[in-house]
Amino acid sequence: MVTFSDSPPVVTEQDVLAVETAGSFRFPEVYRDFLLKTNGGIPSRKSIAISPKAGTLIRAFLGICTNRYRDLRRYLSARGNTIPPELCPIAYDWGGSYICIYIAAGERYGQIFFWDREYQQEEGYGWSNVRKIADGFAELLAALYER
Repeated sequence: MVTFSDSPPVVTEQDVLAVETAGSFRFPEVYRDFLLKTNGGIPSRKSIAISPKAGTLIRAFLGICTNRYRDLRRYLSARGNTIPPELCPIAYDWGGSYICIYIAAGERYGQIFFWDREYQQEEGYGWSNVRKIADGFAELLAALYER
């Protein structure tokens, strides 16, 4: 089981709803529960496979907080500029790439993707540097491992 340290203060249902309302979306229930119970932080297991031959180390999961480097709301502003607007960053690695959750309606809703900063387009956003890494948030947490 993954545990989290250095988590921001607990948030309320109203805090989560305010983020969703401002962004005109609703987080999947499993991720909403995570925000309400944990609100981000540093995971005890940090490694995640992003392909059969590659992985990354998660630096932190984002939360709703005043720390600008860990505030989910700050990262939401990047959507549509460099990150596809259907994705919401929920964690970041040591290289500045993001773990994102698909928040638009449809069959991908709730799936987890890796947005690779190293291969981002020079202007605008696209999907060439994005790959699916989990079917949902619970699967993402279960896939985290120690090196």
